[in-house]
Parts: sequence; C-alpha cells; structure tokens
Amino acid sequence: MAETLKLDEQNLDYMRKIHGNEAVDNFLSEFNSGIDEDDFSEKSNSIYTQLIYMDMAGDNRWWLNPDLRIAAYYQLRQEILFINFADFKKGLADLLGYSVSELELAFSYEKLMRDSEKAFQKLQSELKAD
Repeated sequence: MAETLKLDEQNLDYMRKIHGNEAVDNFLSEFNSGIDEDDFSEKSNSIYTQLIYMDMAGDNRWWLNPDLRIAAYYQLRQEILFINFADFKKGLADLLGYSVSELELAFSYEKLMRDSEKAFQKLQSELKAD
C-alpha cells in the first residue's frame, strides 16, 4: 500500500507538529526507500497509519479545524487518535454539553455516538444560521 499513499504536504506538516521533524524525516526515508511497510520502524508505522486515515478523509481535514467541537465529533468516529487527547475531551464536552470520562469513552461509546450525532446536527444548523 505504501506506493498508493499520496504524501500531502499539509498532512506531513501536521505530522511534524505531532511527532516532530526527525520522526517524519525518518518515516519519509523509509517510505521513499521502497521497503515494505511491514518493515517500517514502530514510529514510522504509526505515522504511516495516520497518513492513510488522513488520505481516506480526502478534503475533510477535520483534524485541522480550530473548532474543537467539530474535531471531536470526527475524532470520536476514528480508530486512531489524531488530535491531542485533552483537546478531544474538551471538544467533546463542549459539543455534548457535558463532561465525558475515559470510562464513558470505553463503555458508553454507542451512547456517545448517538448524543454526538444529535449535537453535531444542531451545531451545523447554528453555524449555517450565523
């Protein structure tokens, strides 16, 4: 799959903020060397996985959205963490109107999905009205 991943500069810049320049440079070296992604270092594999998910999101670069409520809505629907966990929790609390504990994230996921869907629809209506 490494050969099909499009390396987007904006996503690479975001990865640099999250993982640091050296880690991204090491990933790029491994990626461009032609080795199989199964042979990537652990850190490069993490970056590679995040870039795959970013690529799948297309133009919806929700992880760059300064409105943490929007970023948290999309983060809740991801298998891997894209944004700072504290920002995720704050954005989710702001979106839902109540604080969410780690236990709720682990054991009340379906409820959080339902609540966040309703809250996100309301937020979208409010943003369109402005």
